[in-house]
Amino acid sequence: MLFRRRLEMEMEELKPDLTILRSAATELRDSQRFKKLLQTVLAIGNTLNASTFRGGATGFSLDSLLKVSSLYFHSSQCYN
Repeated sequence: MLFRRRLEMEMEELKPDLTILRSAATELRDSQRFKKLLQTVLAIGNTLNASTFRGGATGFSLDSLLKVSSLYFHSSQCYN
């Protein structure tokens, strides 16, 4: 009985966070800008890997986005 009451209390505490998470997931899923960003990342990855077996990919896993931050560019100068 105590376990059940405690579980109900913890579930009530989590509801607001789950609502926020669900809302954020819906916004990402419906966002055209986010879809365009993912398409751009895929295109850049395919360009960088064009001469390898990884070029021409039709998709990527979201955890591979973590690798984007580790890309090293030889020049810090921005060209306009």
